[in-house]
Amino acid sequence: MRPVSRGFLLVAATAALAACASHAPVSSAGTAATPADGKSAVPKGYYSKVKGHTEYYCRMQGVTGSHTLKTEVCETPDELAAEKAGRRASTGIPTRDISGN
Repeated sequence: MRPVSRGFLLVAATAALAACASHAPVSSAGTAATPADGKSAVPKGYYSKVKGHTEYYCRMQGVTGSHTLKTEVCETPDELAAEKAGRRASTGIPTRDISGN
């Protein structure tokens, strides 16, 4: 049996490490419309969590100054919508009224 070259082992180990270390891209938060079946849709980048009888939308947020530590941030759908509205209002960009008024 032929000995395996170091170059092949290096390439195989690098490929295995890269496959384990890759993460799916995380997008910014947004509220989603309610689907036709009546259940609330989870916004992109969030996951649903029920605590008690309350539904929360949670995401993992990086800790400032750390490359590895993350903390879980959970908000109710109403809090998430209010935060999104606050971000829009704080930009100073006027919103367009499409009703004609």
